[in-house]
Amino acid sequence: MIDDTALAYVDYLRREVEGGAMWRKLVENWLVVLPARRHYLHMNTLTVKIPAPLEAEIVQASAQEHLTKSELVRQALEAYLRQRNSATPFVSALDQAGDLVGCFSGGPADLSSNPDHLASFGRV
Repeated sequence: MIDDTALAYVDYLRREVEGGAMWRKLVENWLVVLPARRHYLHMNTLTVKIPAPLEAEIVQASAQEHLTKSELVRQALEAYLRQRNSATPFVSALDQAGDLVGCFSGGPADLSSNPDHLASFGRV
């Protein structure tokens, strides 16, 4: 199925190249790529500084996967964000034991800061 964006691009190519084999080849390439990459038609650019070893790994992985470096990094970021959004949110120990904090009355006021209270801690 060809949408309005593809048809507009075909018209643009026809006007620019004035027909012939060259514009047909461009249109064929566009129509092959368009369905799979429709959501990538209008992309922003993000510049990221990475260490040389990481760049080498990206180059190797992109060659093995037969993807461009941009496509590989894009897929990795999308996978990370999907996983991050589906993960359970972080809950601190204080939040988990919130109803127990401060529920004991009595005891020394300096229990958490005075090392003398820990002299026999852990001994049987």
